[in-house]
Amino acid sequence: MSLFIGRFLFVNLYSKSGELLPLHVSVDIDSLDPGFAPSTGTPVLGGLTLPELMYIGNRINETGKLKALDLVEVNPLIKENESEVKRTVFSAIRTILSFFGYTTLGTADKNYQLPKP
Repeated sequence: MSLFIGRFLFVNLYSKSGELLPLHVSVDIDSLDPGFAPSTGTPVLGGLTLPELMYIGNRINETGKLKALDLVEVNPLIKENESEVKRTVFSAIRTILSFFGYTTLGTADKNYQLPKP
């Protein structure tokens, strides 16, 4: 998961001259699997997990080039129950925070190496 996403970010964040570009990131909450964000207009089964989206946010934060961020398609009126709204809002907040450096306790430092047997 992270290897593919990391390679995509590396290839697409740089200009042809190799310069890191300033970034305006727009996140559509329905890119997340509905298990993480059900209160949206176009849920995508098999979409990103919240940890995957937070990984992207963390990597972009590390560039120091984030200039603007928007998050769209959160719709608390689309729900079967209040739990769905809470899950979607939780995912939206965690996503935004990740672009500003927030990580969860389960996220390993990017330089962490597994001990050798």
